Amino acid sequence: MPVLIQICAVIVTTAVVAIAIAMVRALSRFDRAVEELSKTSLIARDSLGHLQSVAREAHEVIASFGEVAPHFKRVATRFEWLGDRAATLSNALLEEVETPLRTAVAVSKGLRTGTAFLFSKFIDKIKHSETNNGGFGHERDLSIQR
Repeated sequence: MPVLIQICAVIVTTAVVAIAIAMVRALSRFDRAVEELSKTSLIARDSLGHLQSVAREAHEVIASFGEVAPHFKRVATRFEWLGDRAATLSNALLEEVETPLRTAVAVSKGLRTGTAFLFSKFIDKIKHSETNNGGFGHERDLSIQR
């Protein structure tokens, strides 16, 4: 065999070996990618199951809120009615108590002012009687004129 054909045979054989090595590497990488994709699909399947259970539970919670909401609305309406009634009752009570209370405060203030005035006059009279030895001015004048 001529040398040229032998060189070509070696080159072709090397090329086939290089292609085979590249194919083996590509297949091993492809195998790893398929393995990772398989793991990912398992995780996704598990996650999908969890998502379905979460969605089911959320649907149950929403349904229970739908059942409870009218009760809450009735309770809120009752509290509103009770608050209005308490405000009306407080207003009526204040209107009934306010006028007599103002009158009592005015009477108390008047008594305090009157008592203070009388005590001040009484104290002035005591001080004045001490300075003129016990008699009133008109009595003193009568005693001097007699």
